[in-house]
Parts: sequence; structure tokens; C-alpha cells
Amino acid sequence: MNQQDLKVTVLKKKGAGMQTETIKKDTSGKNTQTKITANLNKLEADRDPSVEVDYKHKMMPSDVGKEIQKARDGKNLSRKQLASQLSVKEKAIEEIENGKGVYNGNLISKIKRVLGMK
Repeated sequence: MNQQDLKVTVLKKKGAGMQTETIKKDTSGKNTQTKITANLNKLEADRDPSVEVDYKHKMMPSDVGKEIQKARDGKNLSRKQLASQLSVKEKAIEEIENGKGVYNGNLISKIKRVLGMK
């Protein structure tokens, strides 16, 4: 809630000279990005330096994608049809088959179940 730029509006009954009044809250000096950066720096400082951390996403192995593509072709399904059965976008199937997608174990297991793979 601190990140919202809120305007407080006070409504009064219009009558003899009474009007709506808007009061803007002062949000200056509340840079939340600085807080986030400070928290990340603190976490990084507390981290054990002997343990190497890899911040990259695990990518899809190309051999898994090729197996899925062969199974899909064996069932005479297009990428669009498979994506429709799984309720995902066709692009997700394409990225998995080409080995360019980010690894998603849940999606892989769904694909294998629909295609009858082990």
C-alpha cells in the first residue's frame, strides 16, 4: 500500500459556498526501490561465499524436446492440437521441442501423460 499515490477526497454537501476539497498526501522520501536494493544487498552479504549461486533459469534439455516431438508426430498431433489439449499456448510447445524454453517439470509431465510417454 505504501507504493500507491493516493489522493484523499473529502466530499461535502454542496450548499452555500461549500465545495469539494482534494488533499494530496505527501509521499516524498519514500523510495521503496531503495529498500528493496538494501534488502537484497543484506541477503547477498549474509550468503555463504563458498557456495556458488547460479541465478540463471534451467533450460529445457534438447533431447527431451526431441522425444516429445517424436511422440507428438507418432500420434499425428500438431503443436496447436497438443497445446489445446494441455490448455497452454502453442509457443510453449514449440520452445520445449526446440530446447529453447525454460524447464517446467509440471508441463513436461502433462505433455508426457497426454502423449502416453514414460
